[in-house]
Amino acid sequence: MIIFVTAYDSFAVDAFEVHAIDYLLKPVEKERLVEAIDKAWQHRSQVGAESEKQRLLNLLVSLTGKSPIAIGELLDAEDQSTEHADRLAIKDGSSITFVPIKDIDWVDAAGDYMCVHVDGATHIMRTTMKELESKLDPSIFQRVHRSTIVNLRRVEKVSSHINGEFHLTLSCGSSLKMSRSYKEKVKHFF
Repeated sequence: MIIFVTAYDSFAVDAFEVHAIDYLLKPVEKERLVEAIDKAWQHRSQVGAESEKQRLLNLLVSLTGKSPIAIGELLDAEDQSTEHADRLAIKDGSSITFVPIKDIDWVDAAGDYMCVHVDGATHIMRTTMKELESKLDPSIFQRVHRSTIVNLRRVEKVSSHINGEFHLTLSCGSSLKMSRSYKEKVKHFF
């Protein structure tokens, strides 16, 4: 890292062409020198953090065999996991039932309605699959079919079929079809 200290301001353009951290004119004031050194330390920390992040990403790629993009998506999902609600408010006529999200076994679409399956009961919710999916933590809930979202913690068994589809057996006893197009999306959870 370079900090130019010179009596001539005519070298400023040259300094920044070689990616200098800062450019100080003599006589240098103490506060200005401290500011330039702080900038250099911040730059060093940032470069070190980026280097460390890349090293860890490379390690995860080598350990898991996944692409850097897939690892990035997992990390992003982990970062967003704290942003998800802990319960759903399901309106039924004049009453509202609050369902703890952790208790949801699976969700399936029925037209403009979602059937939320919880402990053997089915709650009907008027929303879209996309809206509901955005409320659920993707590290726990994944779409396994265009019309089905499953709580991955409830999956006890995965059975393959000749046509490339899979059937998921849940702890509640339900059996769900996972289509081929979603197989890669949830493969890393099993």
